[in-house]
Amino acid sequence: MYSHEQIIENFTNIIIAPLAGYTILPFRILLRKLGFKGLFFNEMINPYEIKKARFNKLVFGEKDDPIGIQLFGGYGEGIYKNAIEKIREFYEFNLVDLNMGCPVKKVTHAGGGVELLRNFSEVHKILEEIRSTWKGSLSIKTRIGFNVEEISQTIEKLKTLKHYDLDFITIHFRTVTEGFTTPPHYDLYKVFKKELDTFIFYNGGMNTPEDIEKIKNEIKPDGIMLARGILGNPLLFKGEHMGLNEKLIFAKELVKLHKKYYGEQSLADTRKFMVYLFKGEVYSKSIREKCFAANTLDEYLSALESPYL
Repeated sequence: MYSHEQIIENFTNIIIAPLAGYTILPFRILLRKLGFKGLFFNEMINPYEIKKARFNKLVFGEKDDPIGIQLFGGYGEGIYKNAIEKIREFYEFNLVDLNMGCPVKKVTHAGGGVELLRNFSEVHKILEEIRSTWKGSLSIKTRIGFNVEEISQTIEKLKTLKHYDLDFITIHFRTVTEGFTTPPHYDLYKVFKKELDTFIFYNGGMNTPEDIEKIKNEIKPDGIMLARGILGNPLLFKGEHMGLNEKLIFAKELVKLHKKYYGEQSLADTRKFMVYLFKGEVYSKSIREKCFAANTLDEYLSALESPYL
C-alpha cells in the first residue's frame, strides 16, 4: 500500500477515469503526447468477458504507464481471480480498481457499479478474491449513496473495507439518483475524508480548468479524477483550454491511430469523440455532419480540415 506521498509520486494528483468506448489506446497515446504522465484507466472490463476470452478492450501500447484496469460486475466465485490472472498473462498494469459507482444499466444489470452499494456483502467477497491473487495497488470507485438520505450509510460501509489495503478511494460526489448533471456535493469531501481517513480522489463536475481550480482552492482534495470533461478538452489535465485548430489536429491524429489499431472499417466509432470534442465550437455542427458522413480515413481527414479555409 502506498503512502500519501507515494501515490502522488506513482500516479500523480490528477488521474483519468475509465470511460467505456473512450479511454482506448489511441486516445491514451495522444494524451501522453500532450504530456499526461499520470494514472490512466483502460475501458472498464467485465471479468465475465475475460472468462470468455474477450480481450478486445485490452489494447495496450508502449509507454502506456501507469495504467489501471477497472473491473465491474457482480460476484461469482473465481471470476475476478480468473480475470486478473488471465489479463496478467498478456498485459502489464499498475493497479486494479473495482467499480462501485457506475449507474449505467449495462453495468448495473451485470450486478456491478452502484448495485454493489446495495449488495455490499458481494464487495467483501470480490475484494477478498482480488487480494488472493493481486498484491499490488488496489482501489475502488463509488458514489456518495443512492440518495442524500443514505450518505451516512455509505460512509459506514466504506469504513469496513480498510483491511483490504486500498491505496485510495475515488468518490463521485453525486448520488445515484442525481446521475451526471446535478451539481456535485463537493462540500461533502471533507466529511468523507475525515470519516474514512484515507487518500481520496475527488470526481464529479470537472469540465473546465476553472472547475478544477475551484475544487483545488475550496476543498483541497488529495487528488482529482477527470472523466468526461477530458473528452471535450484534452488539455484539461494541464488546466488549459484547447483551441479549435488544436482540436482539429487532435481529431485527425485520433482517426489515424484508430485505423492503425482497429482498422478503417471501425472509424465510425470515432464519431462519438467528435461530439464531445467540438461541442460548443462555432463550427461544431458542420464538423459533426461531415464526420458522420465520412467512411474512409481520407474522408475523415477532409472533414477535419480547418473550417476557416
